[in-house]
Amino acid sequence: EMLNNTLKHAKASKIGINMEVLSNKLHLNYSDNGKGFKIQEVTESKSLGLQSIRSRVNFLNGELTIDSEPGSGTSYSIEIPL
Repeated sequence: EMLNNTLKHAKASKIGINMEVLSNKLHLNYSDNGKGFKIQEVTESKSLGLQSIRSRVNFLNGELTIDSEPGSGTSYSIEIPL
């Protein structure tokens, strides 16, 4: 879903993905250099993409952090207990 959002909306030229298992947790970091967005505005608009990501992370008892600002790209940090 993160990749789909990047391809569909961000107009990014680079995507970075890092995944590793540390201390019985799966850590996933995803970032792009796209146009970014205001998180509160997208959250309030009931974006299906972000709702889907949050729902999947919550289902796995994980934690999601999103960092984005217009003109600064977007990064997602996800931790899932194993």
